[in-house]
Amino acid sequence: MSGPRSGPGTVVVIGASGTLGQTLVAHFAAQGRRVVGTYARHPRDGLCPFDVREGRLDDVPVRWGPDVCAILCSAIANIDACKRDEALSEAVNVTGLVRVAADARERGARVVFCSSDYVFSGSKGGYVETDATCPITVYGEQKVRVETCLLATDPSALVVRLSRIITSDPGESSFLGGWYCALCAGRKIRIASDQFFCPTWAEDVAAGMGRLIDVAASGIYHLCQPRRYDRATLLRELMAHVGIPQGDIEVCRTEDFHFLDRRSLDVSMRPERFLQATGYRFPPMADGFRRFAERARRG
Repeated sequence: MSGPRSGPGTVVVIGASGTLGQTLVAHFAAQGRRVVGTYARHPRDGLCPFDVREGRLDDVPVRWGPDVCAILCSAIANIDACKRDEALSEAVNVTGLVRVAADARERGARVVFCSSDYVFSGSKGGYVETDATCPITVYGEQKVRVETCLLATDPSALVVRLSRIITSDPGESSFLGGWYCALCAGRKIRIASDQFFCPTWAEDVAAGMGRLIDVAASGIYHLCQPRRYDRATLLRELMAHVGIPQGDIEVCRTEDFHFLDRRSLDVSMRPERFLQATGYRFPPMADGFRRFAERARRG
């Protein structure tokens, strides 16, 4: 559901050292709002240290109250890492975040939780918010547990399910940036063509989340651009825009990578509820690829 526009004066981004967290900080700061970001293991200028496993919100330099929105981005997001050390990932991804959310709520702040398309099994794709969750990974199961706890205890909580977040910064070491570096270096890329998702530029995620917060949205929303991609198609579009006609690419299946934990194969989501609530219009995916190409040319 949603209510009248009521944007917060202060935004606290718990876990602001990653791609999404940095983009959120930049987005809200550009709007003239006070933004406080935290980090756990990767210090960055302007961020304050905070570990969700043991930190208290007293340590975050904010005057807490109803004019504050706490966005929970902190997570161990590597699928196999969550499986490899379930105790650690449980402490961060579930116990720590639930505790921090309760702490923020007790201080009068609004809580936004960044969830994932991995809450679904991936057996069909095209998921909507009312579809039953059925995670097949430890990471996805942890996301479901936090969603369930937040929505049961806080009717005003906002759960934003995200797909793969991509960035137009070629210097980023993950996903598009990693592919670009490999192509430039002539290294071989092995890529699965049987896993589908809705990759979304980080800037669009930040803008969309800001819209949801401004209309006081609560409950679950799928925030992703509506086009369904597989990795091979995404790579081909990247190559076309940056002017790399060919590369050493091996197209294979997800099972060929022998991951520690299973992988959901089609977690594409439908964002109609988000679009109706906010009026947001996703720019063409090509716009982001052009930004990527321009930054790559500038070096």
